[in-house]
Amino acid sequence: MARPEDGDWTLAIEGALDERTAIVAIPQFHWMDGGRIDVRRLAPQVRALGAALVLDLSQSLGAVPTDLPEIGPDFAVAVGYKWLLGPYRFAFLYAAPHRQDGEPLEQAWSSRATSQDTSRLTDYSDAMAAGARRYDVGERGDYLAVPMAQAALDQILDWSVAEIQDSIAPLVAEVAAQAQARGIAVIPEPHRAPHFIGLRLGRPPPRDLPLRLGAEGIYISLRGETLRVSPHLYNDKADIARLFEALDRHLRS
Repeated sequence: MARPEDGDWTLAIEGALDERTAIVAIPQFHWMDGGRIDVRRLAPQVRALGAALVLDLSQSLGAVPTDLPEIGPDFAVAVGYKWLLGPYRFAFLYAAPHRQDGEPLEQAWSSRATSQDTSRLTDYSDAMAAGARRYDVGERGDYLAVPMAQAALDQILDWSVAEIQDSIAPLVAEVAAQAQARGIAVIPEPHRAPHFIGLRLGRPPPRDLPLRLGAEGIYISLRGETLRVSPHLYNDKADIARLFEALDRHLRS
């Protein structure tokens, strides 16, 4: 699907839905520039077609409140790092109750019905574990990653996701204002994420721009001609000013 000129991914996806649609697999926010997809608006349309809704929440879970019971996806996935602040090799899967008896991709021993009873290690079972546990990865007993992920989730819950969003959103708005003042395009506010943003330069920047900025303690992602800026709770408006002061210098060279 081509990128919509007005940044309205929701409307573009709605126009692509028809009776042939079987699965709609979408994020809440586009990974390159934060383009917003209104999954609440799309969910009933997907269900009306008899299609499955699969959400990739990797770009939002932990920074934007997400009400899965209200949205009602068939599946939802998210990496454990990024906004969930956990270890790189960790991920999460949600399966709706009516999807918890499916056929898993990985036929791991630990996903079998008898795997929780280690005294019966040789009593292999063809039956899968009840519920979404059957979809779990093999060797999930990771004694390093699991406590790290737990600590990260506890911290996020202590801060609260709504408070995290409310703290980051003004910084993103400041990035947008500073970019637009310089003639740098951004997605219009109604169609973009509240917690990260893409700066569309309109021309390829210096290929070593991330390295130049990194040498100054400024870390952003370069996605083609788009600079992705993702502030967090440790940033403030002084950091935004420093970012654009550096961009003013490096984009001229």
